[in-house]
Amino acid sequence: MGPRCYVLLISGTFNPPHRGHVRMGLQTKAHLRKLGHQVSAICYVPVHDNYMLNKQALASKSKPNGSQKAELLASEIFLSMTRRCELLRELVEQEGPEAEAACHVLDYELQHGTQLLEDSPNYWASRLPAGYLRTVPTKALLNHFAAHSPLVKDGQRLAAVFGVDNLAGMASWNNPSELLDKTDLVLISRQAESIRLSQDPRALLSALRSFQIDARVAIKYGEKELLGSTLGSFENSAASGVASLFLLPALEGPDEALSSTRIRESVVGCARLLKEHGYPKTALVALSQDVLSSAAALRAARADAEARGELEEPDAAGPPAKRPCIG
Repeated sequence: MGPRCYVLLISGTFNPPHRGHVRMGLQTKAHLRKLGHQVSAICYVPVHDNYMLNKQALASKSKPNGSQKAELLASEIFLSMTRRCELLRELVEQEGPEAEAACHVLDYELQHGTQLLEDSPNYWASRLPAGYLRTVPTKALLNHFAAHSPLVKDGQRLAAVFGVDNLAGMASWNNPSELLDKTDLVLISRQAESIRLSQDPRALLSALRSFQIDARVAIKYGEKELLGSTLGSFENSAASGVASLFLLPALEGPDEALSSTRIRESVVGCARLLKEHGYPKTALVALSQDVLSSAAALRAARADAEARGELEEPDAAGPPAKRPCIG
């Protein structure tokens, strides 16, 4: 496979987004450039609110009985498309001007919902028989984005970026050759040792012409290892499709351990603790901001005290008696 110019598309719930999501795109861009490819844009596309609402309804449906029924669970936390996009843009801004120039946060599924939303008789209908909201399938998003996004110019190719764990369900895609006609796959290893495919992968493999394996993750179907233990570039001469698959290393350093689920669980735990201590519901955000800014606030308060002449040097008599306090 010769050099290509890519537009990266990273789709997900981003509920909530975190630094690792942004750096997934930036690290992928850097890795592809080392391989001789170009990346003109990194696009973050949060899933439609309908998907989030279906997930919330499913979580509520499976709530245990008793006192927990009235409590908010981490799986029920809902951030709207607008808010998820706002937070993603703030995270991109923190990465600096170069990241801001490359990264695009798009409410694409919301803007093009009338063309993209579809029924889901095989997935949501069975899980929410009382009724569900239409959602945007991966195939619809990728095909529409590749064909209609102004960020994808002539001669460029879309590359969809996923965590490698998503590969387990890709074998169930309908007609993967059509899905991957204009899109390549980038999988981030997340330090996984192996991935076991859920269904026969022959149709998926037939759509993939080339493989770039830069992380050791054993891809298995049944007891057979298909690829992943040997690093390097490989061609699939039997493929009928033209797509490429890149298996890239996990995020570097502490970014690998970042998790939206952990954030939600921590927020719920903090909210419960504040409630137990008598705080009103509105206190969580304000108190969080206070905690995050406390170091700067301490420095500023000390500087103000020194400016007022309130700083005393300790004398030979030793430290002053400790003031009794409650807390």
